Amino acid sequence: AISKFIKGKKPEDDLFDLINASRLNEYLKELMPCLSAKVFRTYNASITLQNELAKIVETPKDDVEEKVKFYKNANREVAKLCNHQKAVPKNFEEQLKKLEDKLTETQNKIKELEKHKKLLKKDKASDNKNFPKSVQGCDLAIEKAKKALMTEEYKVHEKKENKNIALSTSKINYMDPRISVAWCKNHEIP
Repeated sequence: AISKFIKGKKPEDDLFDLINASRLNEYLKELMPCLSAKVFRTYNASITLQNELAKIVETPKDDVEEKVKFYKNANREVAKLCNHQKAVPKNFEEQLKKLEDKLTETQNKIKELEKHKKLLKKDKASDNKNFPKSVQGCDLAIEKAKKALMTEEYKVHEKKENKNIALSTSKINYMDPRISVAWCKNHEIP
């Protein structure tokens, strides 16, 4: 049956040029009343979201932020399934560079704080007046900077992953919102 579609076509030609939305919907209605390509796509997106969300593995350290990241990843998988694409923004490289520069800046800050901490342990003064005056203060600043680093790494990852994926299309038009609401309630996400 596929050979009928391939016959006489070049590799760059559309494979299913004989099928259009109206004919497909007519065929689907023969199989089941009220079935359409949109209904099928909505079901497919919703079941995929449900399956992706079921993969969550909770650990005591999971917080709301981590759960939101998990949900966004599930949404990305649905958008990929539905082939929801967008044009890469014109300033994508510039935005990505800003994020990567901020990431590098935070990495350097952590290194400087660790050097500063070593100096404090040796009772030596540091030239940087903006850094904490105690080892304990350095520990807190390093911990805060490492948390910021993780957030920045995630932002870079998200930016790259979502470069040409339209996440809102599936969320708004295809995924059953009851699945998201139930998942959020079950996982105590406001």
